[in-house]
Amino acid sequence: MNSASSDIFDAYDDDFNGLARDISSKLSHASTYEESHEKKLQELRRASQILTQAQDLIKQMDVEVRSETDPGTKKSMNEKVGEYRKTLAALRRDHDELVRSEEHAQLVDDPALEQRNRLMEANHRLERGSDRIRHAMEVAADAESTALEITDELNRNREMIEGIHARVHAVSGLTDQARRVIHGMSKREVQQKIILWFVGLILVGVVGGIIYLVAS
Repeated sequence: MNSASSDIFDAYDDDFNGLARDISSKLSHASTYEESHEKKLQELRRASQILTQAQDLIKQMDVEVRSETDPGTKKSMNEKVGEYRKTLAALRRDHDELVRSEEHAQLVDDPALEQRNRLMEANHRLERGSDRIRHAMEVAADAESTALEITDELNRNREMIEGIHARVHAVSGLTDQARRVIHGMSKREVQQKIILWFVGLILVGVVGGIIYLVAS
């Protein structure tokens, strides 16, 4: 396990939870300002700034996930980041809904704001486009992280296969050596049998000669 990476991720973990609570608090306070458009927008602007900080923090967490070497820890960290993305998306939807609601309320109170509302709607379309781009980037980051995990697993499998191949090669060498030893032993055994037969024949000849001389 990469201890340094894990410690940094834990710190980011605490920071994100704090930001999420702060965003929820700002949105809750904004909902209470029904009679003060300015205070409500002020809270929403603060919430938007914190949403951006939380998004940046998730990017940093992605970096730490990619640098983690322990597969189990990396999987756990990836799952956490996925949950944080869902949490952030839900908070952003709540924020955008409050913004749209406030803009509509202002338009009802002051028809002269229609032109401004059109401009703001155009701005929202741009923001939604940016959200889609951001989501695409997050999907790409997830795909990259998955690809890195697969690459790491393939590297581990390759190292395992290379180790097995080396052991098989070593066993094969030992088998060849044993075959040569056995062949040498068999060869010596044949030579010893030939010598024994030769000595036996000599002994038989000598004994026969002695018997012949005694009989004569």
